[in-house]
Amino acid sequence: MLPTFQDLLSFARKTTRRRGAKRELTIESLECRTLLSVQSLSIEGKKLIIQADDSATNVSVSQRKKAIFVDDNGTSSRWKKKKKTVREFEFRGGNGNDQFTNNTSFSSSAYGNNGDDILIGGSSSDYFEGGFGDDILLGMGGDDDLYGQEGVDQINGREGNDFLSGGIGADILISIDGSTGDSIDPGDDIDIVWIDSGSSSDSVFSSSGQDNIQYVSGFANGADRSLDGDRINDPRTNTGETYKTFANRPLFASSGPTPEDINQGYLGDCYFLAGLSAIAKDSPQALMNSIVDFNDGTYGVRLGDNFYRVDNDLPVFHSYSTSPAYADFGAEGSMWVAIAEKAFAHYRTGADSYGSIEGGWGVEANLAFGATATGNRDFLSYGSAGALADKIYTEWSNNNAITIGFLSVRTSAGSTAPLIMSHMYTVMSVVRDGGGTVTSLVLRNPWGVDGTGSDGNYYDGLVTVTPDQIYGIWGRINWGQV
Repeated sequence: MLPTFQDLLSFARKTTRRRGAKRELTIESLECRTLLSVQSLSIEGKKLIIQADDSATNVSVSQRKKAIFVDDNGTSSRWKKKKKTVREFEFRGGNGNDQFTNNTSFSSSAYGNNGDDILIGGSSSDYFEGGFGDDILLGMGGDDDLYGQEGVDQINGREGNDFLSGGIGADILISIDGSTGDSIDPGDDIDIVWIDSGSSSDSVFSSSGQDNIQYVSGFANGADRSLDGDRINDPRTNTGETYKTFANRPLFASSGPTPEDINQGYLGDCYFLAGLSAIAKDSPQALMNSIVDFNDGTYGVRLGDNFYRVDNDLPVFHSYSTSPAYADFGAEGSMWVAIAEKAFAHYRTGADSYGSIEGGWGVEANLAFGATATGNRDFLSYGSAGALADKIYTEWSNNNAITIGFLSVRTSAGSTAPLIMSHMYTVMSVVRDGGGTVTSLVLRNPWGVDGTGSDGNYYDGLVTVTPDQIYGIWGRINWGQV
């Protein structure tokens, strides 16, 4: 008996389904009852391709026994694939601020496209392109190829012999891992590069003469160069404070370091913090060159000719404290002041204690961050209030970082100044009249508040003084070109 038309049609449909299951390319549509930011999953050979839509997408891939899992962390959605069907991943971002994390031993490629993206590799080799936007690319294990492309990118190779390319934009490229097999192409603009150094160094090519390259042969506080999130021995605290981890905070605010980030805590290091404030005012780039985020909960700090690696554990009064006991957070919760203070506790005397950094002069901060043409002079050495004021104006107009330390009142004019004695301030501005005579100076208290007296806003930390008031106090001016 011959088959009917319906028999043939049924057979054709069954055959089509069986053959479709064996094709090399399969696409799984994910547009169903839940609004997902993962648009589709598809297979090419043994490559699992994850396509994001144009919303902010946070995807991670992981492996467990015989299964591969794809998690859309924004919607708490999960897809499971047989491990034997997958040997590599490809993530294709959209126009949103995407994140892709490879938590497997398989290689991956990821393309951030538009947006400020975060691409994190696994233990095998990865290939990442950030695309347009301010991206973070972390290679992790394996020999990785990381391309920042356009934007202000942070690129960190971690373990393996990696290739790092900054592209267009003022990028930060870090190849610290204790070995010297990495290659770095900073790209256009002025970039910050931290590399391993020893008997040989990581290779840097196509660098402009203005790139800031730090050659790190080791960390003076004994930390290793693994950058694997390990906890590092902390400086001793004062008066029995404890330590608490402050994670997921930016090192710098999006606008960079500013004097307003300085808010002194319960530690007598006003000189150092006033010095940091002066550098932030006159040369914020110097701070960004010397303090970097290693993207593992630790930070690199260069002070003088030494490098330090410190973690995000900071002194607090109680385990439930929400801010540090010493230098506080800056704009957007930024960490840079507290991190610099912690590294300085290792650097200043080698005593590895916060107590060892109490008391001093602001020029120490200038010198620690590589200042040249530094000075530290007594007020009275200038002979008059006018001569002292002219010297301050000269250094200020030359964009030098200037601090002024006040010891005790000397004259009646000095007694009228709205200033704390035994305290150091940052020079923010100098005002002259039409004839070129300095009439007043605006100083910033590192406490972040005026302290005594006020010039209108107690909480801005700014006080206005005259040359006669300054000259009527025992004290010194410090300066340096950073």
